[in-house]
Amino acid sequence: MKHLLLAFCSVFIMTACGGGGGGSTTPPATEEPAPVVVNDQTPDEEPAATITLSRIDAVDSVSGSEVVTSNAESSSDIVVPDGFDLETEQVFNVEVNHPHSGTNAYLSVCTDYAVKADQTFDINYDSCLMRTSLEFQTFESEIAVTNDVTTLVAALWFMDTSLDPIYVEWVLADIVD
Repeated sequence: MKHLLLAFCSVFIMTACGGGGGGSTTPPATEEPAPVVVNDQTPDEEPAATITLSRIDAVDSVSGSEVVTSNAESSSDIVVPDGFDLETEQVFNVEVNHPHSGTNAYLSVCTDYAVKADQTFDINYDSCLMRTSLEFQTFESEIAVTNDVTTLVAALWFMDTSLDPIYVEWVLADIVD
């Protein structure tokens, strides 16, 4: 047992001393310093996304207070005044520019929604006139809206769930050419 303990201690001492090795002429390797990334924006500062709606064709909108009445008893009795445009829809241009490069998004433009007390939107996504995924930061398309629709809401959702969705509401009568 004494010999075993002596052999163990001598192996331990030789290992602890490093076991020799010659002097090396190469200097020790140095690590490259990590690059410094400068971000000009504070974490709370985020570029604003823009979702715009512009009228393509000029149509005089009829507000809800301008109701036309008629005493016609059949469709053959209806008289249409000269200059009356029988167009049933308006065409708008939808443009999206969101600040999150490399982040896919999903855009919905809908007609049936309600504004909640906390100013968020409760949207019936079955009423959407447009639903599309966005692979780029910019998007542009046309959308046809029937004349009975007076307001629209756009919802821009990001595939990165850490980003909050963006909502924009439009009153169509307020949109000028």
